[in-house]
Amino acid sequence: VARGLKSNHDPEATTHTETESSHDSFDVNPSPPKVEMIQVKPTCISNENVGSELHDSNASFKNGTIHANSSSSSFSTDSGKVPDGGESSKNGNVIKTDSPLSILRDPTLFIFVIICFTFHLSNATVLPLVMQTLAISNGRTGILMSGLCIIIAQAFMMMSAKICGTYSSIYGQKTIFIIGILSLPIRCAILTLLLHMKENDDHQGQNGGGGFIDYAILSTQILDGMGAGVFGTMYVLVTSNISEGTGRFSLALGITTSAASIGGTVSGYLGQVIAQDMGYEQAFMILGFISFIPVCFYLFFMPRTKCSTDLPK
Repeated sequence: VARGLKSNHDPEATTHTETESSHDSFDVNPSPPKVEMIQVKPTCISNENVGSELHDSNASFKNGTIHANSSSSSFSTDSGKVPDGGESSKNGNVIKTDSPLSILRDPTLFIFVIICFTFHLSNATVLPLVMQTLAISNGRTGILMSGLCIIIAQAFMMMSAKICGTYSSIYGQKTIFIIGILSLPIRCAILTLLLHMKENDDHQGQNGGGGFIDYAILSTQILDGMGAGVFGTMYVLVTSNISEGTGRFSLALGITTSAASIGGTVSGYLGQVIAQDMGYEQAFMILGFISFIPVCFYLFFMPRTKCSTDLPK
């Protein structure tokens, strides 16, 4: 108050007073700056379509607030609801699977079921018959020869499966499949010829046990491994092509696998009955004729599948 009264009479005192006030203001501890809370404005995501869109944003600061600018790139998912009953949706369009009855009525699948059944009907019992013929004529080494039959077949089965995976898309599945199932009648024909030669040697008093004929019979397991490897690999791919677009691949694969299993079961009984009543040579001959059924069915009735040269570039 005194300074104010003095300033009214003395201008220099006023200047001095202002100077002192400014110095006094610096003596006071300055208050900390006000910290503004940063507000984040996310991209617009409604509660109705949570997770339907995720936008990349470029963040910019303005007036202490982050502003998100959506970029042109975005990732969107289908918001369509997947109905029940094996239905799926894509871009809002509902895709219904075919009924099981329509799959059973498919003529292509019916033909392939016959092929699977007849192939295993003629193939499954060939290996036991070959093992029996080698065991009968080789005595103590029969067990070793029987084990070699399985080892050779499994080794060539793995190689043929690898070849199928490499060349099926180049030459087409039908070509590879026919080569695989055609190995069975060739194998049966060779076995029939070798057993006939072995029987002639026995009649002439020559001992063919452990000789060239037995090793030739053992070498026919190469064809066994080739046929089994091709069939085991390709029948899944063929079944997938038949059921493509139906949504019933598991059903179709179960049908073809069941047909092959039933054919293999019947084959064991059929081969042993024929071998017991008519002999091994006649058993291989009859099984060879049966093995031509799947070859003819697949060659003349099955449609050709696409290979890589047929696909658009």
